[in-house]
Amino acid sequence: MAGRRKIIIDTDPGVDDAITIFAALLHPDVEVIGLTTIFGNCPTTKSTENALGLLELAERADVPVAKGSDCTFTGEEKLRIADFVHGDDGLGNTGGMRPKSKAVEATASEFILDCASKHPGEVTVLALGPLTNLAIALRDRPDVPLRSIVCLGGAFFVNGNVNPSAEANIFCDPHAADLVFGGRVPMQIVPLDVTCRCLFSSMDLETLAKEGGTIGKCVSDVSQFYADFHKRTYNLNGLMLHDPTAFIAVVRPDLFYWKSGAVRVACDGLLKGMTVMDENKKIWRGENPWTGREQHSVALQVDDRAVVDAVRATLLGKVQGRTE
Repeated sequence: MAGRRKIIIDTDPGVDDAITIFAALLHPDVEVIGLTTIFGNCPTTKSTENALGLLELAERADVPVAKGSDCTFTGEEKLRIADFVHGDDGLGNTGGMRPKSKAVEATASEFILDCASKHPGEVTVLALGPLTNLAIALRDRPDVPLRSIVCLGGAFFVNGNVNPSAEANIFCDPHAADLVFGGRVPMQIVPLDVTCRCLFSSMDLETLAKEGGTIGKCVSDVSQFYADFHKRTYNLNGLMLHDPTAFIAVVRPDLFYWKSGAVRVACDGLLKGMTVMDENKKIWRGENPWTGREQHSVALQVDDRAVVDAVRATLLGKVQGRTE
């Protein structure tokens, strides 16, 4: 395992979450040391079942799963889930998962803090859902020694996917996102600005079904409902690789153009969930809500073809290791 990047995937599986989990398990430069679960694409209990089942299907039941919060950072029950995108079971109405394994006793936030303490400065959290679990962890230990957080979330210079101003993960728990974006752990934020450009085609799914073994067939099967959503909603013959694009940002950050700045989230009102970055183009007169916040990296451009090729190659087991 020497030289491989240790990652925890904080996830709400979710079709594109499933694709990402498989890609991370298969990538030679990555060691998945755990999954933590959260609401979003489905409720947290279902996310946990799906996470356990996906690991079993990949023959990696050795990877621990920690169940996350059932409610937002401020204690609100989460009633809105993306069943119209991912199906009632979160996995394209394919029947869901019925895992034999169980989640560990630790909560998601406890698991993240414990792993960071055991491997200080080595663990990256790949956050694919609302940032509730990370917000709880950072509230309890602001100096948690994580290597980084790579976050799928936000819409900076494009429309959101919940409404014109907000992306789903941030909208689901904006208070959590604003806290995490203000934290001291280095962050790479991967927003809709880049993920909407990275698309799998029906041919990609056919290739995975034919050449990708059990995992490839699972990806193809669960993606059909998701692809139908994209056709109905965007008139798009393909599916957006939101979560897998964030994973590629972990292993191939060179495929993205990054802009650094302080980020705030609107927590209430008409623009709830909107993400706004100070681009550092001006010296402001006096203080404002961005003053003194940590500078984090936001992906604003991407080599989309290279990202899609990387996702496909990883799922087909064709990636060569690059670790130092």
